[in-house]
Amino acid sequence: MAKFRTKARAVDHLGQGQIADLPTAICELWKNGYDAYAENLSCDLFQEGYKGLDSPIFTLSDDGTGMSEEDLLGKWIVLGTDSKVRGPQALSEEERLGKAPRIPLGEKGIGRLSVAYLGSPMLMLTKQKDKRCQMLFIDWRILSNFNLYLEDLDIPIRSLSRSVSLEDSLQELIDDFRANLALDIWQEHRSLNRAIKQALKSITLPDFLTTDYLSSFFEKEYHGTTFIIFDPHPQLLELSIEGAWSDKTDETVKYLRSSLNGITNAFKGEQQLFQATFNIHSDTGSYDLISKSLFFTREDMFAADHWLTGQFNEDGEFKGRLQVFNQNFEVFFRPNRPPGPTPYGPLKIEFGFIEGDPKNSKLKREHFDLLARKGMNFGGMYVYRDGFRVLPYGRTEYDFLEFEERRSRSATYYQFSHRRLFGYIEISRENNPNLIDKAGREGFIANKADRDFRKDLKDFFIDLAVRYFRTVNEGETPTAREQQVFDIKAKNAQSLAAEKKKSKQTITKFKRELKEYSEDIDKLSLSTNGLYKQLSTEVKKPKIVFSEAECLVEEIQRNKALIKRLRLSNPSRIILTESLKARYSEYRTNFIAAIELVDKCDVLIGELQSRFSQENLEAEFTRRLKSYQSDLTTTLNRYKKRIEKSLDPILDKIKSDINDISGAFAFDTGKLALPNSNDDVDYGLLLKNLDVLYQAFEKQLEKKANLW
Repeated sequence: MAKFRTKARAVDHLGQGQIADLPTAICELWKNGYDAYAENLSCDLFQEGYKGLDSPIFTLSDDGTGMSEEDLLGKWIVLGTDSKVRGPQALSEEERLGKAPRIPLGEKGIGRLSVAYLGSPMLMLTKQKDKRCQMLFIDWRILSNFNLYLEDLDIPIRSLSRSVSLEDSLQELIDDFRANLALDIWQEHRSLNRAIKQALKSITLPDFLTTDYLSSFFEKEYHGTTFIIFDPHPQLLELSIEGAWSDKTDETVKYLRSSLNGITNAFKGEQQLFQATFNIHSDTGSYDLISKSLFFTREDMFAADHWLTGQFNEDGEFKGRLQVFNQNFEVFFRPNRPPGPTPYGPLKIEFGFIEGDPKNSKLKREHFDLLARKGMNFGGMYVYRDGFRVLPYGRTEYDFLEFEERRSRSATYYQFSHRRLFGYIEISRENNPNLIDKAGREGFIANKADRDFRKDLKDFFIDLAVRYFRTVNEGETPTAREQQVFDIKAKNAQSLAAEKKKSKQTITKFKRELKEYSEDIDKLSLSTNGLYKQLSTEVKKPKIVFSEAECLVEEIQRNKALIKRLRLSNPSRIILTESLKARYSEYRTNFIAAIELVDKCDVLIGELQSRFSQENLEAEFTRRLKSYQSDLTTTLNRYKKRIEKSLDPILDKIKSDINDISGAFAFDTGKLALPNSNDDVDYGLLLKNLDVLYQAFEKQLEKKANLW
C-alpha cells in the first residue's frame, strides 16, 4: 500500500509561507505565549555595537508555562496538534499558573512555525516550573533542500544542566545539528550547505545575554520560553533607535508600530491580562517601540468631538448611545437584510471621532493636536477577538470599511475619516465562529459572514453620517453636527482672537522690558565693575576703615538687588522673530555676566568682613537685616499690584466657566431623562451613559481648575 511522505520544505510552506508579514509572525508567537498563560511578552533587538556585539541578535520571550521534553517531542515539533482546540478545561489550575482559564487563540497547530519568519539560525530555551530547561536548535534554511524528507531531519534537543554552561550546551546542539549537513542529499544544494556550515561556526551567546536575560532558566521556580535568532529578518535590521525617536519615522518603524501597538484592547480601559514590549537596544540606549503611552486610551475615545458606544445583536440590530459634540442621542439601526440571525453574530462597537479642522473642534488645541497625531499613527477601527487584536484591522493603511473611498465622493456627506476615527469592534470565538482567520492570518476569510459583516458596518456608518453629521442642502433641517459647529467655530474664533490680542500685548510688553532691562543691565554692570575694583583695592589695604568699607558693601548689595530684579524670561507660547531672538540672547549673556560679577564681589566682601571687629559685624548685620526686610516688602507690594491687576479677568473667567459647566451638565443630563412611553428602558445603558457623562465633566472641571 502507498503512504504519504512529507518533504521538509512543507514545514517551510506552513511556517514562513503561511504568514503574511513580520508583525503577523510576532503576533502568532505572542498568541502562543498568551495561551501558555504568560503575563509578559517581549521582543528585544540587540543591534550591532550593543555591549560589543559584532552582529545583531533578536529574541522573543514569554513567561508562560513553558514546555517539558515530552511537550517538545509530542507537541511542538508535531504539526497540527489539537491541544488548544480542546479548550481551557484541559489544563489544571497548576498548569494555568493559578490564573483563570483563558480562551485559546490558536487552533491550527502551526502558529509556532511563525518563528521561522523571524530569521535563522534559532535557539529555543523553554522551561516548566520545577523542571529542567530544554534547549532546541535549528537552522530553518535546511528546509529549503527539496531532497530532504521530514523523517530524515534530526532536530537536536538537550536538557540544560548546571554543570554545563549555556554556551557549551549550545555548541553541543550545533554539533548534533551538523549531522544533517553530512547526508548525501546536498548535491543540488551545495552553496546552501556551505552557507549553513559557515554560519554555524560563528554562532555564540554573548555574555550579557546569558547573564542578564537567560540566567533565569537555571532557577527552579522559573517558567517560560525564549527564542534567540542569530541572523534576524532583514526588516528587523532596518529598525533603529534613531529612527524610532525621529519626528520623521521611517516606514518600517511605522508599519511595526501600527501593527503591534494595541495588541490588547486598550480602548476598554480594563486591566490587561499581559504586557507586551518591543525593545531596541543600541550603544546609545534602549527604546520601547510599542510603549503604551503612544497609543490611544479609553479617555481619548470619550474626550473626542464625537463618540459612540453600543452593540449589534444577533439579528444585526444596533442599539447604543451617540454624542455629537455636546448633544447625546439614543441610536437604533436596523440593517437592510432579511429578518433573522446574521452569519457574523453579535458584536460590540465603540469609537471616538475628531473633526478635521481644529477650528471646528470643541477640544483645546493642544488636546486636538495630540489626538490628531495619534490618529495619523494609529487611527482606524480595530477588531479584537477575546481581547486579542486581529490583524490587519486597525493598520493605518487598511481601511477595510472604505471610509476614504466614500469621502473621495463627498467628504461633507459621508464625514467619517479612517485616520480621525479610533475605536474597536469586539468579537469572540464563541459568538462569532464564522469570522475565521485566513491561513496567513491577514484578516478574515472572505465568506458570507465576512461580506455581511463589512456591508452592515458600512451601511451603519453611512446611516450615522446621514442622520447626525452630514452637511445638508439649503432648506433642509440641519444635522446635530451642523447645529453646533457654527457656535463652536465662533467660540474658537473668539478664543483665537483673544489669544492673539493677549500675545500682541505680551510681545509688546516683552519688547519694552527687553529694551529697558538691557539698558539697566549695562549701567549696573558698569557701576558694579567700578565697585569691584574699589573693593579689590580695599581688601589689599593693611588697615580697613569700617565706615568706608560699609558704604562700599552697601552700594554693591543695592546693585545686586537691582540686577536680580532685571531677570526676564522668554514668554511662553510666543514665537520670537530672529531679531528679537538675537536681542534676547545678547541680554541673557549680559545678565549672566552681571550675576557672575556680583558673585565675585560677594567673595571679596566675605574676605573683607573676616577682618571686621565683632562690633562692626553686629552693625553690618543690623543694617543688612533692615535692607532685606525693606527689599522684600517692596517686592511683595510690586507682586501684589501685578496680581490684583490680572485677577479680575481671571475671576470673571472662573465664574463664566462654572456657569458654562453647570449649565452644560444640566442640559446633557436632561437628555438622559427616561422616555414617557411604555417602551422598555435599558436602565443599565442609562446608568452607564450617566457615569460616562459625569466622568467627562469631572475631567473637564479638573483641567479647568489646573488652568485657574
